Amino acid sequence: MKALLLLPPAHLLIYLKMQSMVQTELVGWHLVMIKHLTLDFGKVMSLNRCEMFFTLPTFGHTWILEKSTDGKQWQVCDIQNEKAIRSPHVATEIGNARYLKIKIVTGNPGLWEIKVY
Repeated sequence: MKALLLLPPAHLLIYLKMQSMVQTELVGWHLVMIKHLTLDFGKVMSLNRCEMFFTLPTFGHTWILEKSTDGKQWQVCDIQNEKAIRSPHVATEIGNARYLKIKIVTGNPGLWEIKVY
């Protein structure tokens, strides 16, 4: 599965391990700046699971995962309201989407890795 990684304007420094699912097919550690992350899969797909490996997971995180088929109208598909200490954070039963957007609400604002199935 390939996805186009769309980064918003620079907010906070994190290291993001880019997997082969990313369109650039870069592998390794790259310094990027994010507050939220949007993935574009290029077409609408049935998504079952998203695993998010946040930086400094022992500080705990809250987050919102949204999906969209057109990139304009977004629907919340999972949310972590209570600060949770775990790795990975997992969202299931996402459904049909072309785009996924992860908003980090609290905790260290970065991802080491993300896996989407």
